[in-house]
Amino acid sequence: MRPVVITCRAIVAAAILGGAMLVAPPTAAQDVQPPAAPPAPMAPTSEPAPARSGIGVQGFGLIGVNMPVPVESFEAVGLPTRPSEVGGGARVTRLWRGLFAQAAWSHWKESGERSFIDSAGRRFPLGIPLDVEVSFLDISAGWRFEGRSRFIPYLGAGAGVAKYRESSLFDASGENVDTRQTSYHVLGGADVRLARWLWVGGEARYRFVPGILGEGGVSAELDEREFNGAAVTARIAVGF
Repeated sequence: MRPVVITCRAIVAAAILGGAMLVAPPTAAQDVQPPAAPPAPMAPTSEPAPARSGIGVQGFGLIGVNMPVPVESFEAVGLPTRPSEVGGGARVTRLWRGLFAQAAWSHWKESGERSFIDSAGRRFPLGIPLDVEVSFLDISAGWRFEGRSRFIPYLGAGAGVAKYRESSLFDASGENVDTRQTSYHVLGGADVRLARWLWVGGEARYRFVPGILGEGGVSAELDEREFNGAAVTARIAVGF
């Protein structure tokens, strides 16, 4: 009967070992964690660089053409009706968003000759050289439409002083004119950035200068009392 006992014990031991083997793999599987998935890469952004911020300062020079309204008076004394002007100034930008302020000075000088206008409106040159000098000091404020482009348009308005001077070698008493008057203007233009510190641009301006002419001479005969007019200028600016 001993062999039977041995066989039964062997069967029981094999059953216990098999059960242990069936239970062990799930327990081990619970202890082993799968590797974490790598984080997804961030998508590249194509958004352009933000617009510049902070106050900017520019200094500029300008050259252009002035187109005064009293054309008949200019023609009567032999002055060109489209004198060239030069000047310069300074501008402060981004005072608040697109708000800017600027001061600009411009000047032109031309020569003609004294003339006499009769009652029929006929012109008689007198052969007396005449020099005319005009200067403008304009203080302006406006809005620049800044963005992420190199091209920046702007609009503005302001006031200033216009100085007008006539002189000749043989002036009789009261013929010389040297006066100044408050002026008003509107303007519009655009700037283009060429480099970090370099700008070019163009501007159109219209000035209202009441009462600077018409007190005597040709302008009184022709009833031209205002010195209104437009100016178109190109400018080059250095700043940020």
